[in-house]
Amino acid sequence: MQKTRSNGMHPTWNHYEIQMNMWRYRLTAPIFLLLSASVSGATETQPQLTGQQLKASKHSFYRQQHTPDARANYGPHGGLAQQTSYGAEQIPPQGYPYGDPGLIPSTSPDHRVNYMPVGPGLPNAATPDRMYPVQTGSMHATGEEIAEAPKNSSKYSIRDEIFNMITSAKNYERPQEGGNATVVEVNMRVLAIFSIDVRTMDYYVDALLRQSWSARSLAWAEKPKYKNFTENIVSPRLKEHLWLPDLFFRNGKDGYLHKLTLPNYLIRVSPTGDVLYSQKITMRFSCQMHLQTFPMDTQTCDMNIGSYGYTLNELKFVWRPVNGVELAPNLQLSEFETPEAFDLKDCSANYSTSTGQYTCLLATFVLERQLGSYLATTYVPNILIIMVSWLSFWVNVDSAPARVPLGLLSLLGILTQAISVSSTLPRVSYIKAIDIWMIFSIIFVIGVLVEYAVALTVLRRKQGETWHEDVRMIVHEELTRWCAVCQQQQLTQLQNSQGLSRGQLEFCEEMEQLLTSQLIDDNKEKSKPRRPPGLVESEIDRYSRFLFPACYLLYNCFYWIYYLVLVNR
Repeated sequence: MQKTRSNGMHPTWNHYEIQMNMWRYRLTAPIFLLLSASVSGATETQPQLTGQQLKASKHSFYRQQHTPDARANYGPHGGLAQQTSYGAEQIPPQGYPYGDPGLIPSTSPDHRVNYMPVGPGLPNAATPDRMYPVQTGSMHATGEEIAEAPKNSSKYSIRDEIFNMITSAKNYERPQEGGNATVVEVNMRVLAIFSIDVRTMDYYVDALLRQSWSARSLAWAEKPKYKNFTENIVSPRLKEHLWLPDLFFRNGKDGYLHKLTLPNYLIRVSPTGDVLYSQKITMRFSCQMHLQTFPMDTQTCDMNIGSYGYTLNELKFVWRPVNGVELAPNLQLSEFETPEAFDLKDCSANYSTSTGQYTCLLATFVLERQLGSYLATTYVPNILIIMVSWLSFWVNVDSAPARVPLGLLSLLGILTQAISVSSTLPRVSYIKAIDIWMIFSIIFVIGVLVEYAVALTVLRRKQGETWHEDVRMIVHEELTRWCAVCQQQQLTQLQNSQGLSRGQLEFCEEMEQLLTSQLIDDNKEKSKPRRPPGLVESEIDRYSRFLFPACYLLYNCFYWIYYLVLVNR
């Protein structure tokens, strides 16, 4: 009585039962060979294929099965394959990495490899490129499990043969036609241009890079056996077996191939031997920018493509005749106008090194900076700060606590803005348009402070002249009083018939002389046009109220006409 394992998967045999089964197989083998072509059912000891599947097969093999006790079971010889059970550490039979030809590996529930009987009529018979493991729930596969294979088995067999032909070792070599250079057509679809940085002078590009070439050794359309197979062969494993161009970007700083959800590349071989190699990449390119007219500048950047190892006699890149570089319809740049088109040219004639002359392709495009963001964040705030500084012309000149902080705060705002703009730009050996604007803005604010200093100096001088006039007035009043006293004394003495003493007489004469000279000086001062105090500094402020805005307007006209019209033209 056979013992059955608790999982119900297959029986467990002892040594005696193994010997009995071996003799049974040897006795029934000739009968099985005679009846195998017509018998469609399964025997008690081994499941059989259907009659249609056996008819489509030229030969069949029992699968090699792993027994639970890892012992060797020998099936019938003379046309039937030897059944061998392998331990977990052993490998399949030598000579073929996936088992004996004609066997498909299947996995039983005990995680051991079983080889299913297959033939040329069943798909993927002993081919390493595409295999369909059959999961079996018992020790032997049933006919229904094998019947689940793809219906169009002949089509898949031809496809596998073509795949094996393509991946042969000879296709590692560069395809040559009569010893000429291999011509590779290049096409790029630009999906995005972003992170254009003026400090590092580079930019990023998301693109689909496509390369196509012809390899006659891969063609199967002219072979009678495969001429009816018109589908393309597409497989990521072709990358490991085919020759690929060594394209690189000469002005590329770094980049990567997209790998989500799988590596984003495609290799497709057509029946005529045309190969398409497509990749989705992100590259960072260097671009030598000229910032003399920043932020009204227009930059010209390029993408330089070449071969790293093959010379021009071995490999030549050419742009695809139509749409060599195409832009995505929704492409937009954050700071620049979207380029209308790329200028494509072949620069192979101008690219030669000490190791030889190499192929070269150049794609040039123009980036025109948008001024709107800089008007809103730099120019307009700068103009407003300067206009605020002009308010000091309407403040009284002797109000220093009001005028001085207003000018200093305006100057501080301009300097802060200039430092902020300078921090976003590289240090170059020439002056930029934005630098000229900031320099003149600082000059205008400093001019407001200088105007206040001049007005205040004039005020102080006028205040000194007023003090001298006050002193003269006091002296004049005192002299007049003393003269009046002397005249009164003389009149009193005359009435009393008494004369003045000699000293008194001399004092009165001196007072009269001083008063006379004072009156002469006063008459001269009165003959000059006198202006009330404070009129001079008021005129300075009044002139500045119109002079400063007029000069600033004239400067703006010259600045914008020069950079927007003359330089860009």
